[in-house]
Amino acid sequence: MTNLNTRTNNLNLLYLYPNQSQKEWIINEALNMLDAMIFRIVESRSFEEEPYGHNLSNSLYIVPNNAKNTWKDYEPNTILVYIDKAPIKIMPKRGMIFWINDESCFILFDGKEWNALQIKPTA
Repeated sequence: MTNLNTRTNNLNLLYLYPNQSQKEWIINEALNMLDAMIFRIVESRSFEEEPYGHNLSNSLYIVPNNAKNTWKDYEPNTILVYIDKAPIKIMPKRGMIFWINDESCFILFDGKEWNALQIKPTA
């Protein structure tokens, strides 16, 4: 029996299939997601709502516990990747590490929450 999964396990990217229409759209979305997830820079995890007035294209945000307005329907700790100003949801997985721009630190997802990493400089 053939495996009928339609998405990848970690990033939830769509697979391509023979005779599938609009393959270029699927490939472009996957490339944008890979670009965002490989670079791993999150603008903020403290904004309570979508940051209007910011250039959202190709930006990542983490939804806080006290999310409001357009973000209130997302689970806390969800990663939002903005592609063409529209958010795409990625559920965090244990072991994910990101740099947080507005905190100037790395954070690690432990399976329940994001925690700042204490990195000691080497001599």
